[in-house]
Amino acid sequence: MSAEGRALRSVFFLADSSRFAEVAVAVEDAFAPLRAQAAVYVSGRLSVQEAVKRRINRDMPILVAIALLVVLAVHLLSFGSTRVIALPLAVAVAGTVWTLGLMSTLDIPLTIVTVVVPVLILTLGNSYVVHLLNQYYRTADPGSVAAAVSPVVPTVLLAALTTAAGFGSQVGASIPQMRDFGIATALGILLSAALAVVVVPAALSFFRHDARGGAARLDSGIVAAATRAVARRAAGMRVVALAAAVLLLAGFAATVGGVRLQSDYLRYFRGHETAVEQTRQMIGRFGGYSTLNITLSAPSGSDGYFLRQEVLQALSELEDRLGADINVSQVTSFVSYLRQLSMASFGDDRLPTRRGPVLLLGRYVEALRTAEGVGATLGGLVTDDYDRVTIKLRVFDGERRDVLVEDRYQDLVAAIEERIAATMPPEVRAELWGATLSLVTISERLLADQVQASLLAAGLILVLAAVGLRSIAYGALALVPLGVAIPFSFLVISLLNIPLDMVTISFVSIAFGLGVDSSIHLLLSYRRHGDLSDTVVGAGRAVVLAALPLTCGLLILTLSSFVPLAWFGALVALSVAATAVGALVVLPAILSFKRARS
Repeated sequence: MSAEGRALRSVFFLADSSRFAEVAVAVEDAFAPLRAQAAVYVSGRLSVQEAVKRRINRDMPILVAIALLVVLAVHLLSFGSTRVIALPLAVAVAGTVWTLGLMSTLDIPLTIVTVVVPVLILTLGNSYVVHLLNQYYRTADPGSVAAAVSPVVPTVLLAALTTAAGFGSQVGASIPQMRDFGIATALGILLSAALAVVVVPAALSFFRHDARGGAARLDSGIVAAATRAVARRAAGMRVVALAAAVLLLAGFAATVGGVRLQSDYLRYFRGHETAVEQTRQMIGRFGGYSTLNITLSAPSGSDGYFLRQEVLQALSELEDRLGADINVSQVTSFVSYLRQLSMASFGDDRLPTRRGPVLLLGRYVEALRTAEGVGATLGGLVTDDYDRVTIKLRVFDGERRDVLVEDRYQDLVAAIEERIAATMPPEVRAELWGATLSLVTISERLLADQVQASLLAAGLILVLAAVGLRSIAYGALALVPLGVAIPFSFLVISLLNIPLDMVTISFVSIAFGLGVDSSIHLLLSYRRHGDLSDTVVGAGRAVVLAALPLTCGLLILTLSSFVPLAWFGALVALSVAATAVGALVVLPAILSFKRARS
């Protein structure tokens, strides 16, 4: 019951949380008769999770459809041919459907992380088709479709391998949803690339090759003019480009420490959400629902240790200190039961100081241990030999009357450990545990996973690019645009105070996977032709036309009512755009500097 006596809470524990939606309906039906007398809320972590699923299931079909329309519009503007846009559409849709089929076969569920896989595959599948079409229309007299597209097929396959390696780096993540995401996306990318190199040449063989008209479309327009301007200035811009890159890295180093990590899932929604509002009501009235457990163990062979008078007094003092914390709304323990019995027996809720009354209370406890309901609770608070006790704390953010998030949770844990050390005998071993304790480490785990995944992605990409380009130096150059895009993205995150959570924090390793495509295409073209200006004009247009629909498609995710998904779309789109700029500006500047020195 709440402190003012105007709210009553019933707590239910589910053996199978996946059945929450079914159980919630039964609960609503059971409490329906009470609605005439009182407001009835269904709240808690599982109700919020169900709201997340409901929003994602509602948003994703709409977002995928809009993203598809945007991508098709970009292709139509890029190639000026309605029949050509059918190829990217066919590959993208087939790749997405096959990927979802593989996810079902491999039992990979759609979660708040893996739900972005369809959009990623839909947009990525288009980029491989763009490079094939760009090469096809640039070939004056191919003789055959195979001869026209064959020069760029190795580029597409190498780009797909490096991209899949970037996403596949998530397989080492400690969080299952991140592993599932990495596996599903890597497989989807490889499927899309395979479809592109098979379906596109086959489909083009039915069309009449219009070399003159195709080349004219490729050489006209804003994109072609911009790439030619970049090509002309590549040598002269090298000092400016490199200086800008150095300044960007310095800005990243200065601001990255301000990046904020967030696990408050009640802030994941835009607009009104009933589950969130009802959960906040419950937190405000009852002091939360999160439980933190403290188990205190006596030295081995110390039966009856926690019935000793001096130890009980130490426990009582510890619980007084814990209960005084603003973030602790309730303390339940063996001692709290003893105090209630003391109040009933002696009219004083303090523990007796004499051994006789303590032993009497102990006998009362033994009697209660056999009572239905109470016995089960007491059994979880003290062992039969009284050599181990557990203190259950209900915790919340007492200042905000809200969920206790990581930094404040860490402060509370540190304060609890200090109070245990200050009150309990040194031979007592303390262990803090409970599901909510994972909040203390989830950000560190996410961050550690992404650092590990990023290093693994960089290593895999370096090896694959070095093999594909037949040069370690050129393999390292493939990572240069990423060295621009990722610091730039973190700079924006820091300046705009964008929170990173389980979804958005994965953008780094995703940027490795998506961003390397541009540099691979540019470097392979440069190795093939040897002329920097022709490379930027030829491959540069394909880089822009591949990045543009990908960026626009990902930006559609910003329309999602699920905030992490919206930020994820914005950050990955920003990374892709920044990588394309790095590939077209910084990478040619380095290549021209290298060429000038040689």
